[in-house]
Amino acid sequence: MPDLQDWTATEITPGLAEAGLQKMALLIPHELIANLAVQQTVDEMEAEGMPYETKYFDDEAQARTWLDLAN
Repeated sequence: MPDLQDWTATEITPGLAEAGLQKMALLIPHELIANLAVQQTVDEMEAEGMPYETKYFDDEAQARTWLDLAN
């Protein structure tokens, strides 16, 4: 999994920023291992200079509301 996390951080993060992404809402998995993997991936993305705001949610409706607040 760390290779996938590194790839996401170095290959996906810059593309999202170049595409103009301003906010990212992440739904946190309830399973412990999946939750840790998501958090580690985001930590890697932040280390690569993620220039957009990221917030964690456990409810999809709340995530969508937060994303819509900017519009």
